[in-house]
Amino acid sequence: MASYSWFAPIVFLAAVSSACSGSGMTTSPSTTSTSPVTVTFASELAVRGSASRAFTLTTGGTVKVTLTTFGNGSIAAGVGIGVPASSGAPCSLAESVITTPGDLPQIVTSADAGTYCAQVFDAGSLAEDTPFSLVIEHP
Repeated sequence: MASYSWFAPIVFLAAVSSACSGSGMTTSPSTTSTSPVTVTFASELAVRGSASRAFTLTTGGTVKVTLTTFGNGSIAAGVGIGVPASSGAPCSLAESVITTPGDLPQIVTSADAGTYCAQVFDAGSLAEDTPFSLVIEHP
């Protein structure tokens, strides 16, 4: 009769190995928490003009656009969000509002990861070039 004494240690190691791999210990997937990115875009808006700023989202989420200052604060301006235009235009707007400056976002929207732009434009009420400040908050 053949001896299987060499076979027993292999079976034992296989049994111990499989028992260790299912040891009941669970792991949670790692999560990364990112703080919102805040970009301040300050410039001067020309009469009948527009000014835009591109920004990139590395992850999708909520984008907030706030016109915080515009001239003396009593004149309305156009504020929009969209994607940079390939035709040479500064920004192809997907959403826009006519607003006066304030502390609360005038535009709040969801966006996927990608490149976007925010724009300030003359709503037809400018008599002279006017300074502004626009805040863009995104993930």
